[in-house]
Formats: sequence, C-alpha cells, structure tokens
Amino acid sequence: MVGGGAIAGTAVSRMQSQRSQDDSSTPAATAPSTATATPWAPRDERFLATLQESKGALSIAREYRGAFPSLKVRDVLPLSGLGQADAPWTAASIIGPSHQLQITRSGESSPHLLLDIPLDPPAEILSMAWDPAARTLYLSARGTLWAWRYSAPKTIEPLVDIPGATALYELLIDPQGLIWGGTFPLGAVFSVDPATKSVHVSSQFASDAEYVRRLTMDTKGQLWAGTGALNPRIFMFPRTATASRIEIPLPEPLKSGFITAIRAGTSKVRVTTDGWPDVFELDSNSRTWTRKFRASGWVRTPSSTILHDDTYYMVQGTDLIAYRGNGTAKVAEVATDVGATLHLSDSGPLLSAATPDGFSLSPLPEASERGEQPAEVSLEPGLFKVQSILAPTDSTLYVGGFMGTGIAGIDPDSDARWHSPDALDIVHQVENMISVGADRLYLGTYSWADVISCDTSRRDDVSSYKRIARFSTNYNQSRPFGLATNSSSLFVGTVPNYGRSGESSRRSTPSRTPPSGCSTEAARGSSKDTRSSDSWRMTNTSTERRRCGTDLAWTTRPVLPRSSCWTSPPRRRSGRHRRSPARARSTRRSSSPAGYSSLTWKASISSTLAPACSKRNIRSALF
Repeated sequence: MVGGGAIAGTAVSRMQSQRSQDDSSTPAATAPSTATATPWAPRDERFLATLQESKGALSIAREYRGAFPSLKVRDVLPLSGLGQADAPWTAASIIGPSHQLQITRSGESSPHLLLDIPLDPPAEILSMAWDPAARTLYLSARGTLWAWRYSAPKTIEPLVDIPGATALYELLIDPQGLIWGGTFPLGAVFSVDPATKSVHVSSQFASDAEYVRRLTMDTKGQLWAGTGALNPRIFMFPRTATASRIEIPLPEPLKSGFITAIRAGTSKVRVTTDGWPDVFELDSNSRTWTRKFRASGWVRTPSSTILHDDTYYMVQGTDLIAYRGNGTAKVAEVATDVGATLHLSDSGPLLSAATPDGFSLSPLPEASERGEQPAEVSLEPGLFKVQSILAPTDSTLYVGGFMGTGIAGIDPDSDARWHSPDALDIVHQVENMISVGADRLYLGTYSWADVISCDTSRRDDVSSYKRIARFSTNYNQSRPFGLATNSSSLFVGTVPNYGRSGESSRRSTPSRTPPSGCSTEAARGSSKDTRSSDSWRMTNTSTERRRCGTDLAWTTRPVLPRSSCWTSPPRRRSGRHRRSPARARSTRRSSSPAGYSSLTWKASISSTLAPACSKRNIRSALF
C-alpha cells in the first residue's frame, strides 16, 4: 500500500497540474448531477494526497572510501617512437573508475601521467590502439572514440561518436590510417578517418549478432571479425567492402557466447571461444578448420598488429617457444605467462607480462642473451565500483566489486581492511551475497552463474572457497542476482546469458541452517517459525549499510515513532548506473577519488500514511 500510495499521489498531482493549465484557456465543464462509479470507491484520501518529505530521518554516520581497491590491468601497449627503441614509453589501461590510463616514460618504474576518461559517471576503457605516425593513442569508452596526444599529454579528448553504439571493441589502425572497431548493440564494425572525422558503420552482420567484440586484419587487407552473443562465429570481408562478408561457422558451434580472440597470419587464422580450452586454427585460403591446440600458454599479439607470417608463440614452463612452419625454436626464458603479450615492431619484439604491482616489459631475444632483467612498472591501484554488499554477524562488511575478483572486507568500527587471497581464482564479479550462521557465506558470481560457498572462519585459506553450483552450462544462466534461504535450502534467482530471454530459479540444500535470532516472514502473512517460513533474512535494528559508487556509507536509523511510516522509494532508473531503490533523495559530492561521485541520501517519513502502516510495511520499505 505504501508503494501504491506513492504512485497514485504522483498521478493525481499530474492530473491537477494538467487541469490547471486547461482551466486557463477553457471554461470548466459543469459537474454531472450523479456520482460516477469508480473502481477506487470509496477513496482513501491519505493515499491520494501528495507525499510530503520530512527531514532528519536518516543521517550519514560514516563513509568508507575506496571500498574495493584493486589493480586489474586490462591492456598494455608500448608507444613505439616515444623514448628508447628497446624501452619505449608505455600506456596501461586498468579496470575501474579511477587511474584508468597510466603513461610511463622510458626507464621509469612508475607512471608519470594518471588520466581518466572525462565522463560522469565514469566509463571503462575497453580498447586502445597506438598510431606512431600521428603520436596519438586512440581509446574507446562507451560509444565514443577518444584520443590522447603526445602534444597535449594531460588531456583525453573525444574524437567522434559512433551512432547507435554504446560500446566499442578491439580498435585497430589499418595501413591507410583508418581506425576500425567492433560495436554493441549494432553487431557491426565501424571505421573512422581521424583527419576528417568521417564515420562509416557497416550493416549488422547477422540478425542474432548484437556484438562484434573481436577484430583483426591480415596482410591482404582482409578483416576478420568475431560475433556474439548467440551462435558466435567468424566473418571475413575486404577492408574496402564491408558488405561483402563471408560467414565461417566454428568447428565446434556454441549456442551462445563470444569469440574471445582472433589473430590472422598470412595463411592461418587462430581463434579462441568461450567455454573451450583450445585454439582453433583455420586455413584462410580454403576457409577450412585444420587443427586445434591447447590455449594454455598461448601468447597473443595485440589485435592491431598485422602479422607477416604464421608464427605463433607458446610459453612452456619458463621457455617462450616460437612455432614456425619449419619447426620450433626457443626465443627466451620468461618468468610467467600471466597476461603475456608479444608486441612486434620494427625495432624488435617486446614481451609484456603481468606482475603483482603492474607489468614487466622486456626486449626479445636480446635481453635474455645479455642476461638483463625485464623492466618492471608499478602501476597506481584503481577502485572498483561496489557491485554487492553484505553485513553478516561476524562484524565485517563484505563487498563485491564490479569486474572485481574475490571479495573485500571492512571492519565498520576500526575501518580495518581485508581482501580474499590473491591466489583465489574461482570468485569473480559477485552479484549478490547471503550469510548463513556465523561463519558461512554464499556468493553468486558472474559470468558462469556460479554459487560459491565460503567458510569465513578460514577466509584467508583458498581451500575454504568452494564452488557448489554452476547454472551456465545446463541452464544458460548468467548472473545470480537473487539469493535467499530458509531453514533447509538455498534459493538462487538468475538471469539468462547474453542474447536470451527468460530466467531461472533454483533450489539447493546447504549444509548449514539459518542461525537463531533471525527474524522471518513468510511470503504471505508473517511467521516466526523458521521451519514453516518460505524465506528468512537477517535484520539489524540499529544500522543499515548502503552502496554508493566506489564508497560506502553507514547510516544510522533512528527509532521511529508509531505515528510515522517510511514512504515508498522512487522507482529505479534504467541504465547501467542505477540509484539504490532505498534512496528518496541523493546529492553528489565531487571530493571522491578521481571525481567519481560519492552519493549520500536521506529517506523521508510521512505522517499522513501513519494509520495504514504496520511494522511489516516499515521493514518492507527499509529492506
């Protein structure tokens, strides 16, 4: 009834406003002598009146900035032509709303430029391509192509918008200087002439293809594109005729998913996909699949690199091996294959690889022959946006980050920070969390719709995290947004994979039962008997936790007088960055890291609804 009151009040307010405007130019009609029947009769004026906002209902007690700090490198590019030939400047993009682009000069171990895409709310840098002739780094964020120029190093400026696109992928620069990329939701490719800023967008590749995420070019000027999310496959077309496309199905077709990499040599094209641990090899002349090999250890080249032979590279143990048509050869010794990328240039190949604090860059094979150590760069950590939040009974506030791995923790009293072990590799973006008992968490993670069980009494031990369910393979589900439990079962609500509609609800039986002291309510009516309840949830009568961008705010809830009731929250806004539905008013602060807004809010109390409110109504509005 509280929500209905809010909607009805808004409708009446709009009708009154419209009637007032009409009355200014048109005489009012005479009222009918008999009352007209209405489905709302008898009306309760308390629910039709405009809701009044009161002040002081909630106050911000404390904020926790940087709730999920992390360093997750998306891409590293040597900026050939800047600095030394064997140790050029580098550009690194990291995931998160702050320190998105980090530029490091030759011979330095930390970036001297930290830049962000000038958008509010922030947008991720999805791809980069370097043009050494123009000394310009092109970046994609949302549906816009951006440029960082050596001549103006402290700014990132917009170049062009791609009409209809909300995401741009896999930028590359062809020999004529045109910038190419894939799109969502157009399912097409685009090209931009940076000199004239003219834009050409192809037609959609297929009616079931909303994504073109992967793109590369061969020495013949042919482009190879990978689509998704339904029936992912390969398309080949000449650079000068994007409509003359040839479709090439995968050797092991997928109902849904993405092409994760394409690299084209002179006669071989190598492809990886979601869900398969192999690299598939295509003969580009006959357009037939010839073989496959394990993807583990495969060292990729940037998509913008045009390969002049069919050589590919693998890391085996500590050796970097080159596979050529006439055999194999050891190129160098490497410390790790994590994030390894081979950058080919006229001055010689460079190998970049991930390190705990950033990345390493070394020339090959000269560095190994001289016994030199790779140059290491320590990047500035970024901040992940808060994706999920939970306050169980162990005095730790647990946080999941957007595109983050693992979970973070905050002690609300001391502000002490914690993070799950770095070696933990099964916990990805956490969409939702729920606690059972004093030491058990269940995490719903993206993108395989996994449910992870965690024993928080051993939370620093990797073995305490176990995957108990995966709903992507058999059920085509993606994000476990809903988690609930009763006395014996765990319930999981999911949304489907990309390109599909429908949803799924699953039930499993956890090994633990809900702790005592949890208040419960059945779906209809209320009940304190946990065994007969359809669901249970933990309540905390003194505090509430909310999420706001990369920061957290802990709000205190005053004791409400019996004559007061929480009003209905506004409807959630559409779009990627949504306000919390519990906020009735929000204001932005500009002092948060990297200009990313920290949100504060106050809920409102309306005494006009008090007679119709109950304790359950208050809980429903609050939680």
